[in-house]
Amino acid sequence: MWFSTHDVEASGMKNDLVQEKLKAVQAECDSIENYFYKLRFSAVQQSIKNLQSAVNNLKLTIDEVKAVKN
Repeated sequence: MWFSTHDVEASGMKNDLVQEKLKAVQAECDSIENYFYKLRFSAVQQSIKNLQSAVNNLKLTIDEVKAVKN
């Protein structure tokens, strides 16, 4: 495993672009947790939307890296 945080892990071939996107996903997870504990539910909802976007960006980056490798 080359990337591991509280909520996100990655194995396989290490890639800096993918790592950047994984960090963004973890940041949104942290944001959700933080706002949840503060009972700021509208901010939680926004962070969930941001997480969805971050995951989509991660998938696009992984697909691009895979396409270059093949």
